[in-house]
Amino acid sequence: MAPEKREHNYDIYVSGYGKSIFQKPNVLSNSINTEAYEADVFVAPDESYIIFCSIRKEGYGKGDLYISFREDGGNWSEAKNMDPQINTKVMFYETLAHDIYNHPVKHIYLCHDNAINADYLAEIISLLKQEDYKIVSFEEALADPVYEQKDAYYKKWGISWLYRWMDTQKERIKRMKQEPDLSGIEKLYEDIQKKNH
Repeated sequence: MAPEKREHNYDIYVSGYGKSIFQKPNVLSNSINTEAYEADVFVAPDESYIIFCSIRKEGYGKGDLYISFREDGGNWSEAKNMDPQINTKVMFYETLAHDIYNHPVKHIYLCHDNAINADYLAEIISLLKQEDYKIVSFEEALADPVYEQKDAYYKKWGISWLYRWMDTQKERIKRMKQEPDLSGIEKLYEDIQKKNH
């Protein structure tokens, strides 16, 4: 349904279901769609909000996650960028690795078994693919020479291996203070949970 010569500025459509068939799709309003790229949609089970990827000038990366809530009357709220706490965390570690090793590192992504990851893992993977990341096996990742380094961290809490390989605690703390704050993600997720209950 897109204009014939349009290649990248995709839009999001909705199709109702009735009489055992899907109805003709309708494009969502400009509170969601722009002249930029919108795709890779996650819809809440109760359809109270949607999260999608969009590539916009005000974004933080190649593709950012945006969220829009269904309002009274069925309209969608103006889509909001989910802030740098969500949209730049991966880029922080990528930049840190490049600063230290001067080449792209084959990262190992540790994903904890919790509610927020259960809800958004598909979106995280989709966003990583939008950023041109390729998923490889554990064995292939470990073939990167960086994993041959000695672990210099002997404290209780788990941290990124990029920090564990640093020689001093002073260097670790300096780099850790530069990390994006994740409290915004936690609050946004809590607000979404409250809105659904």
